[in-house]
Amino acid sequence: MRQIGVVNNEEHARWFYSYTLANGIKTQIEHERDSTWAVWVHDEDHVDDAREKLNEFLDQPDHERYAQSIDIAKEIERKEIAKRRQFERRSKNMRRQFDHPTGRRAVVTMTLMMISIVVTFFGTERPNGFTGGWQPMEFVREWVMITPPRYRIIATGEIIEPSLVEVIAAGQIWRLITPIFLHLDLMHILFNMYMLNIFGRAVELRRGIWKFLGLVTIMAIGSNVAQFYVSGPGFGGMSGVIYGLFGYVWMKSRYDPNTGFFLPSSTVFILIGWLVLCFTGAIGPVANAAHLVGLISGCVAGMLPIWLRNR
Repeated sequence: MRQIGVVNNEEHARWFYSYTLANGIKTQIEHERDSTWAVWVHDEDHVDDAREKLNEFLDQPDHERYAQSIDIAKEIERKEIAKRRQFERRSKNMRRQFDHPTGRRAVVTMTLMMISIVVTFFGTERPNGFTGGWQPMEFVREWVMITPPRYRIIATGEIIEPSLVEVIAAGQIWRLITPIFLHLDLMHILFNMYMLNIFGRAVELRRGIWKFLGLVTIMAIGSNVAQFYVSGPGFGGMSGVIYGLFGYVWMKSRYDPNTGFFLPSSTVFILIGWLVLCFTGAIGPVANAAHLVGLISGCVAGMLPIWLRNR
């Protein structure tokens, strides 16, 4: 914000404020001393135009066009107040959703959670993890992994590990998505399902089922493929999608608040901090590539419509 001059009359100062507002320039009038009123311009891009208008105004402050702009400015202010109140109502609704994630029912989000629980229960390999002493059903795990497990040719002893390209070319396209359903242990799935319940419901209820499914599909494929080429097929979990949904909500709440999304700064701090902590290796092997690519894809998906709209 920059000061462009002063007006030596309170009534004239109000007229000039109304005139600039009616012409799409946001100004601020501040009383300095005696009858002197400073004129400030909010947007740096409007400084030259506003200064030119101020000089014209000071030459003829009583011109009728300045008094006539008062009604126009009042209507603009009324609309801005109504828009701000609408945004505040949407923000309050979003805050309640984050505070009480078990409110309205989101069908797709609940379905993703149920599939994750079933696949993890029957497909996990860890005897001390989610399934206790349960022996996993190998076909479940093999079906959801991004590529089937490697196998040995008995005659030659050669170990074969199918490539992702070969698997997709063979028609097993579902493998690009299904690793998101397989979790490694109890804490892994509990944390992921809790976060999916929050972010998934927020996006699904505001963007609709089909847009939500599209976002989940893009985030799942991107994060799974990235993690495969970094660490191989031995990974699973919804974390990449969750970071994608987090990035999407983050961008919308920051740059497109009219969509009704709200994200507490504490949540941003925790999830970004957790991402950085995972990259340090302090908590063991983590699907860092899936987290990072998911976050990037979500941020791009959230910002792309804004970029296109402002071009």
